[in-house]
Amino acid sequence: MQRSLVRRGTAKDEPWKLVPPKTDKGRRVVVLPSFAVRAHRAAQAQERLLIGAEYGDQGFVFATEFGRPLGASNLYDRNFRRIMSKAGLGAWVGGWVGEGRRQKFQPAFRMYDLWHTSATLLFLGRSAPQGGIGATRALLSGLHARRVLGQLARHAGGSG
Repeated sequence: MQRSLVRRGTAKDEPWKLVPPKTDKGRRVVVLPSFAVRAHRAAQAQERLLIGAEYGDQGFVFATEFGRPLGASNLYDRNFRRIMSKAGLGAWVGGWVGEGRRQKFQPAFRMYDLWHTSATLLFLGRSAPQGGIGATRALLSGLHARRVLGQLARHAGGSG
């Protein structure tokens, strides 16, 4: 990541701004599997064709269907909850629709949990993301990778 997307102020009508990350630690490479990048880019190209001139390509890897910045609440509410609901991974909570209150879908997992699962599966499957196998290992902290390898060794009868 070379730039951070921020919204100054609390009003939702405040414009998004791209600014340099606050610290050197914030400047990093986000590794994605090459097969996922190809599939995602193909889907984006289809969206661009459907939207036409209204699509505002700003160069984001992940964007709204109109090419605009994808905010965290947008990502969570419009995408993550919908996908988890369709997969049956969670439960509907809240009041009844007849009482005037909306039920809300509560996913069984946090996005963060799925990030760890994805990183672990990529590491174990040796699926090469853009950047190679070393980049996959970079997804996992040293401690997390040691835990995974230790658990595999114990299950395989090793000393781990």
